[in-house]
Amino acid sequence: TGLPGTVLHSKQPIHAARDLENLAFIRPEMIADRGLQAYLAVKLAHNSHIVGIVECYHKDPDAQPEAWREGVVNFCNQCALTLDMVTSYNQSAKSNQCLRKALEDTITSYANALDLHEHKKTGHANRLAQTATNLARDLGLPENKISIIKRGALLHDLGNIAISDEIFLKPGPLNEDEWEIIRQHTKTGFHFLCGIEFLKPSLD
Repeated sequence: TGLPGTVLHSKQPIHAARDLENLAFIRPEMIADRGLQAYLAVKLAHNSHIVGIVECYHKDPDAQPEAWREGVVNFCNQCALTLDMVTSYNQSAKSNQCLRKALEDTITSYANALDLHEHKKTGHANRLAQTATNLARDLGLPENKISIIKRGALLHDLGNIAISDEIFLKPGPLNEDEWEIIRQHTKTGFHFLCGIEFLKPSLD
């Protein structure tokens, strides 16, 4: 129903800005209570199989829709691919190795996307993951623990995706409110990932 239902039948993501409380949302009270001014809905699908919808909100009505949409669509494509692999795994135990590789590749893609979001040279998260892996191996940890540490290192900055470019690209020093937003990125990343059973060990 509402906009989420509309996006299921649309070939393109749905974007709206300003006066969102007048649109057909399932929970319109959330829009007003949180001061949300922009909305983006993307269909989560792979191989013509619809598995869900991803809804994103923004407090800035002038958030660049093209850049925002491209990032969310790429994220959804990776999620849909992973979900499709999970479904395939349930159908055949032999796909376990391929599934794990797909999940690991997806995690690496997220890390690289975050580097681009923060306007860093791609490789920051991978370098950190390599350092953490080397340290864990030097400490004599078993390989399954090393893999868990590597995933955590790759995704350590995931919460930064919720921080606006106005803060990340601010030419001058940040004020205290902006620093507080930055400090929240670990909690944000945790909430993004805590529902994914495969990644729970990496969140500790």
